[in-house]
Amino acid sequence: MIATSHPVAVEAGLDVLRSGGNAVDAAVCAAATLGVVEPMSTGIGGDCFALVYEAKTGRLHGLNGSGRTPQAASIDEVRLAGHQTMPQQGILSVSVPGALHAWQALLERLGSLPLGELLQPAIAAAREGFTLTPTVARDWATQRAELERGVNTEVYLPQGRTPAAGERFVQSQLTCSLEAVAHQGVGAFYAGELTEAIVEQSRRLGGWLSHDDFAQHCSTWVDPISTDYRGHTVYEIPPNGQGVITLEALNLLETFPLEDMDTAQVLHVQIEALKLAFADAWQHVADPACVDVPVAGLLSRAYAQERRALIGTCALQHPTHGFPPSGTIYVTVVDKAGNVASLINSIFMHFGAKVVVSDTGIALQNRAALCSLTPQHPNALAPRKRPYHTIIPAMVFKDGHPWLSFGVVGGYMQPQAQVQILSHLIDGGQELKWAVDAPRFRWSEGAKVALEAAFSGKVHEALAQLGHRATRTQGHGGFGGAQAIVIDREAGLLHGASDPRKDGCVMGL
Repeated sequence: MIATSHPVAVEAGLDVLRSGGNAVDAAVCAAATLGVVEPMSTGIGGDCFALVYEAKTGRLHGLNGSGRTPQAASIDEVRLAGHQTMPQQGILSVSVPGALHAWQALLERLGSLPLGELLQPAIAAAREGFTLTPTVARDWATQRAELERGVNTEVYLPQGRTPAAGERFVQSQLTCSLEAVAHQGVGAFYAGELTEAIVEQSRRLGGWLSHDDFAQHCSTWVDPISTDYRGHTVYEIPPNGQGVITLEALNLLETFPLEDMDTAQVLHVQIEALKLAFADAWQHVADPACVDVPVAGLLSRAYAQERRALIGTCALQHPTHGFPPSGTIYVTVVDKAGNVASLINSIFMHFGAKVVVSDTGIALQNRAALCSLTPQHPNALAPRKRPYHTIIPAMVFKDGHPWLSFGVVGGYMQPQAQVQILSHLIDGGQELKWAVDAPRFRWSEGAKVALEAAFSGKVHEALAQLGHRATRTQGHGGFGGAQAIVIDREAGLLHGASDPRKDGCVMGL
């Protein structure tokens, strides 16, 4: 079974499974295809994280495929350029893309098919074109003004406008780039013709990227971090990712009788737990190769008890860094052997840095935008340092076996939606599709929280009485997009769900 946010990518991954490929093969193929059909969200100019359960060994592998800032990165230079905080777009916001290296690392250790073969559906979609689905068209349209101001971004503005739903879009430049990788391997991107194009583009724009930055890039195999929540073990990728937020929030919620509380009370304690976990992450999460990140302390039961005492009957006034629109895709796959892949790929904000490399169609990510310009901060901008990262694939075990593989796209919405979905499943005993479709909240700053319109007016009023500045929001924008598969070992069944907030689906064999 495979679930992701676009039917073209689902079909590509399903074909891999149908032809004998495994979960990792299918996930990589789908992710590559999504880089074509959801170009505002992902691509080879972005990063990747993955959790993979290997059935034959019973081992859960974690891969950090995020890139690092350039060797020449400098806080002083950013300030001299007139910025008081890290720019959200432009060449200074670009870190080395890690997605391609991560795909290759996954395939070498856990896959069964070569990358060149798995890129063929993406190449075909780029060369022959694809039809825009409604959500892709909507998200693309929100970026028209930004694309008009970007660098080489006119390639994503055919006839000077964003394409509409139902229109066909061809990417001839990206086709050539993907074909170069398929024929030459990832070296084409990290030590070849595409490297040359990216570095030259950066030089022209006054950026820092060098050939050495690409040549020295590597993915990192990591031990997943986890917490136990009411009989379930929830796994995340460790920092520099923000998965620790989900885990800490679950620790804070563990002692609340959520199953006996009304909807507004449940939302209140979930919002407050997430505020506290976000505050800790923004203070501590950074590249563990450069600073000490106290993950064990943040996830200790003693610390949870201390933080839980701050959750009262009135909304806390925690600040935030702001929640910009983000571009990310998530894929989950279970194969016939029982291998499970949970993979997330992103160029961060829609169309990343709004810098497309000349004649390549490659949109560069803007992950360095999340670095701090405060030198003493753990996440301060520094040479060859992985920034704080929002993308977090997840997996949940029950009785020592994979039970749920899932993820949510949407920047800082990701841990918020993960907590809400897990609570529906574990605390509420809900079916998977209901848990994924259920209305969500999105905390933004202070006491501000947005509610999807499906919440009743009574819930809105009750939250206001608890001190929340709650607003009801029409449409699905900003509340993430989840994909999930539950593995029911007793029944020998797979249950999948694809978020209606996206255009995807779930399919199985």
